[in-house]
Amino acid sequence: MDETAYFYCLSPHRSITRQRVPGTKKSKKRITMALTTNADGSDVVDPMFIGKSVQPRCFQGRSSSDLGFNYQATKKAWMTSEVFETYLKTMNDRMVAEGRKILLLVDNAPCHDPTAADDLSNVDLRMLPKNTTAYLQPQDAGIIASFKASIKKRQLKNALDQIDSVMAGRQDKLYEVSL
Repeated sequence: MDETAYFYCLSPHRSITRQRVPGTKKSKKRITMALTTNADGSDVVDPMFIGKSVQPRCFQGRSSSDLGFNYQATKKAWMTSEVFETYLKTMNDRMVAEGRKILLLVDNAPCHDPTAADDLSNVDLRMLPKNTTAYLQPQDAGIIASFKASIKKRQLKNALDQIDSVMAGRQDKLYEVSL
């Protein structure tokens, strides 16, 4: 399991010519995503998204579980030890229901409290050694980059579809984003 920031309002920083686009300011609007997979990538746990708003407007009054994903809110949209503990308990409940026991590897970020898993029956939490995350973190071996690329691809496809709709004179549901 590993967390990564996703800057959802960040536009591509290159044009078709692959040269930098001068004079653009990078957006700092972001959410944190916690991604978890097993060693061979065959069992992917639904990602957890961490944002600043308790009830984002885009949810339109519905809960994240109604929308089909896991969302938590913290003051800075970062993983906290409380959110991490909730995540571990949810993971343990899933493993109990499936009759499985797992080993969960996490880096030594301050929010990853190693004692948080002491009371869990089906999740064994292990910390990666200090200063080895860049070398040993399985999620950094392409899983995070692949996930971010697929999200960005969907975002850009949606933007192009909206432009096509306007050009074709179809402006109903212009701001709708399909999940």
